Amino acid sequence: MPAAVSPAAVLPATACLRRSSLGIPPQGATVAGAGAGAAAASLSEAQAQASGALDSERTNLQARREQHLLDIDRSYDQKRLFDVDLKSKVDFMQSLESNCAHRTMPQATKERKVEIRALSDAEDVLSGRALRASPATGALRGSSASPAAVSLSSSSSSS
Repeated sequence: MPAAVSPAAVLPATACLRRSSLGIPPQGATVAGAGAGAAAASLSEAQAQASGALDSERTNLQARREQHLLDIDRSYDQKRLFDVDLKSKVDFMQSLESNCAHRTMPQATKERKVEIRALSDAEDVLSGRALRASPATGALRGSSASPAAVSLSSSSSSS
């Protein structure tokens, strides 16, 4: 007589038979046959996409690197041009300063003294004091009158 088979042992075996008849691989089994070909094709397509994306990124990175190097070269060229321009302007300013300094300084000093004297005279007039005659000519600056005429006009205006 055949040995008695427990119902718990029969159940997994029947499930396995049903799966194989439907084309479903048994539990724990690897994908083989037509399913493996589709998975391999999908994997190959994903690899091709990743490889294409990597190549595209590599190309973009190389192009950006080359552009950056060109920008650096352009910046150095512009800096050299600006340095040459700056040097020429500094040289011009120095030559201008050396050529004009001996002419402008005495003139500026003389004009400043005249302005100070004019302000001093204006202050004297506003405070009611008489104007002083220039020590060099004995007359007021800017007037063609003689010292005697100045004193006469000063005495007649005070009466």
